[in-house]
Amino acid sequence: MKLLLANDHIEGIRFYEAYRRNGGYAAVEKAFKMSQTEIVDEVKKSGLRGRGGAGFPTGMKWSFLAKPEGVPRYLVCNADESEPGTFKDRYLMEFLPHLLIEGLIISSFALGSNRTYIYIRGEYAWITDILEQAIAEANQNGWLGQNILGSGFDCQIYVQRGAGAYICGEETALIESLEGKRGNPRIKPPFPAGKGLWDCPTVVNNVETLAAVVPIINMGGEAYAKIGVGKSTGTKLISACGNINKPGVYEIDMTISVEDFIYSDEYCLAMLTAMMTSAVIPWGNQIHFNLFGIDRYVNLQIADINIGVLFIFGVVSLGVYGIMIGGWASNNKFSLMAAMRGASQVISYELAMGISLIALLMLTGSLSMKTIVEQQIQGRLWNVAYQPLGFLLFFICAFAECNRAPFDLSEAENELNFGYHQEYSSMKLGFYLFAEYINMFISSVIMATLYFGGYDMPFVNEANLSVNVAAIVGIVALMSKVFIFIFIFMWVRWTLPRFRYDQLMNLGWKSLIPLALINMFITGAVILWRQG
Repeated sequence: MKLLLANDHIEGIRFYEAYRRNGGYAAVEKAFKMSQTEIVDEVKKSGLRGRGGAGFPTGMKWSFLAKPEGVPRYLVCNADESEPGTFKDRYLMEFLPHLLIEGLIISSFALGSNRTYIYIRGEYAWITDILEQAIAEANQNGWLGQNILGSGFDCQIYVQRGAGAYICGEETALIESLEGKRGNPRIKPPFPAGKGLWDCPTVVNNVETLAAVVPIINMGGEAYAKIGVGKSTGTKLISACGNINKPGVYEIDMTISVEDFIYSDEYCLAMLTAMMTSAVIPWGNQIHFNLFGIDRYVNLQIADINIGVLFIFGVVSLGVYGIMIGGWASNNKFSLMAAMRGASQVISYELAMGISLIALLMLTGSLSMKTIVEQQIQGRLWNVAYQPLGFLLFFICAFAECNRAPFDLSEAENELNFGYHQEYSSMKLGFYLFAEYINMFISSVIMATLYFGGYDMPFVNEANLSVNVAAIVGIVALMSKVFIFIFIFMWVRWTLPRFRYDQLMNLGWKSLIPLALINMFITGAVILWRQG
């Protein structure tokens, strides 16, 4: 169900004409026929909680506002969206500015605030222009100014840009900055509800919170409260980005689980790219079952293509673009510099990894993962016996590809640049790290498949076993090898210190690539010698 983003697909909805044509400002008309107490009661009934992070009941917060005679009251909209990886408020202000203004008018009326402020993040310069244009349109059409709709209520909205300070997301620091002071948090008490902006009673609410007032008035607080679950009523905007196939802002109700939101194709479809490589990996031989009297044999491999190795490298190489886009999208030069360093590291080690693999492919004569495993099962030794140096090079490069220690300088939190995702926390950082963990698992599977026989169990002749037992034994064998590799990944992270960046690049360009070339030439020479 969509309440806030129901009309975001309509062309020109950010402008007054389209917004009004699609039901805009109807909630203001309805609210002005109600008393201030009735509006606050509807918000209380709705169960609306602050959408800025604290989750404090909005109606209760409004009821705390002091109302001394002759003292102005203020409503401040906290649009200082500085939390890394969040952009839901920006989306609302950019595409549905009149929805926010409508919510501000209703909230100002309920609180008795004649002067309302939108304190916006300093980096949102273009959003400021959009808001000021929307405010001008609302003024021209009688929704702001003196005696709105003949109600006797006066209201004006002002936009104030911050200076880019993260701390100003805290309400008392925001108030200090709005007053022209340094944005430091105040000691509480007194609380803003009693002594806030210019020592007057003040309510500070998040952009999404104030926008949610509009559907509450339109549909009624009780109807709104029926959406969601328990005390988490209504809908919630979620900023989704990182290693997912469908980034964007989603409006969901609270009944949707995190798992459904992250992995379903309706929403994020997360980590799909990182998991695509598993399609060409043979997880076992085949299983047999009888369905309606018909014998069926199913291969434990989604796609046995003759370019399986190339497919894996093609998908893995997309990680370079992810790093660069991640660093660039943060709108921070330090993140971009770190992304360039990270991409340079990945490229240098991908070259050595690819060259080391060429030597193995010269021996196997095939790019099919299934064929490579079958050759090792039929032969006397696994490929690691013929390509020990190639495996060692591939193994070292796998650490760098997964950004695992000691090759994690490009995303190190204690470095000056803080890594290419320095502005990415919460969900976005989680997606980055999830993808790295999946890549670590897939890298372990690939090494086990290419160099250690894949699903081949040592000292066991699968031909003497039934089809299904052999399949189970093969899966256990492959997972055991993967477990050993993952343990080594973890052990190295615990043990070895982080390399300096110049050491990383020297190792890649001056050591690993030359060794990979030497290994390739020696392998080629041996093959030619054996062929006579």
